[in-house]
Amino acid sequence: MKDETSKNEIMEIKPKKNEIVKNDMQKNDLTCEIVQDLLPSYMDKLTSDVTNEAVKRHLDGCTTCTEKMRQMQKAEHVINDELPEKEIDFLKTLKRKTMKKIFLSVAAVLVAVIFLAGLKLFVIGEELSPQEISCHVSHSIAGHVRIYDIMCLSSAKNITDISYVEEEGGVLRITFRGVLASPFTTQVKLPDTYEAQNRIERIYLGDQIIWDDGWDISPRISDLYQARHAYVGDMPANERSVQALGMRETLGDFESELQTSTEPYGWKIILESPMHISDIREAENKMKAYAALLMATIENLGYVTYEYDVQTYISGLETKTLTLTTKDVEELYGLCQYVPIFKEDGTLDHVEPLPWEGQEWSPAKLQSILITAKLDGEYRW
Repeated sequence: MKDETSKNEIMEIKPKKNEIVKNDMQKNDLTCEIVQDLLPSYMDKLTSDVTNEAVKRHLDGCTTCTEKMRQMQKAEHVINDELPEKEIDFLKTLKRKTMKKIFLSVAAVLVAVIFLAGLKLFVIGEELSPQEISCHVSHSIAGHVRIYDIMCLSSAKNITDISYVEEEGGVLRITFRGVLASPFTTQVKLPDTYEAQNRIERIYLGDQIIWDDGWDISPRISDLYQARHAYVGDMPANERSVQALGMRETLGDFESELQTSTEPYGWKIILESPMHISDIREAENKMKAYAALLMATIENLGYVTYEYDVQTYISGLETKTLTLTTKDVEELYGLCQYVPIFKEDGTLDHVEPLPWEGQEWSPAKLQSILITAKLDGEYRW
């Protein structure tokens, strides 16, 4: 009897199977509020499998939450569709603004460059080279320097200014400035007379000597004077002298042989092109003048020898040589200078010739060689 009573009590305490399933379902069911809170994470697949199952089960039986999720999905699609267009519009606008800034900056720089270039070319101008100017110079005993027959050789430029600067040693430098010719710039009248403060012995136009001790100096003599050097063994320096004189333009190409082992040092010039006998006199006069000018501007050059072929009427080509020493050119061009020798009482005793090596070869003396070596009244280079 007792055992039956206990059994009945146990049976009454133990719940039925249907009640257990019902309680589990109630335990796992989620409210709409919880599901709607979980929907963002659920839609982004951030919830666990158990939560996903619970939310899905709720959505299957709840039209309200299902509609809510549908609206959220629709809103997300709208945002995803609109955002790229807005971003693209923003980027396009930004690009347009950036390109506009770049264009304006470049335009401003170009305008500034054009303005400064125009100011430089048409207003300020620049120093004109001696090759762009033609003029004549006169110098009076009173010290007045006059520049006349001034002409700009470049038709694209106008001379706007002339300046004079005195330097030590009696040097006067003349500088011309010019601008590009335009309807707004015209040739101005220049002050063509300068009153020197000191004795003027040499006048430069830019870097070119145009006057020296009473002589108008040619461009070739100016270049030769500035190419003078001390050693004939310096062939690049020799070549600068040759170019200054334009020897190849007159005599044609030639080869050089230097004799620098013993004094006097020499330079042998071997002409490549033969000469006709009818031209030999003029050619030799030029060779003599060239030799004099080379020896005057190369300090240790003692002689110059030319070797060349002459086309004769009878015997055909004949090889000839022409050698000139410093003594030869002294006699040819009257270049010897004399030093006065005085007695004890101060009276003149006699004069002695100054050795070639002791003479100072100024541009004026070089110019005198050029003029003395004329053929028909004027030596033409």
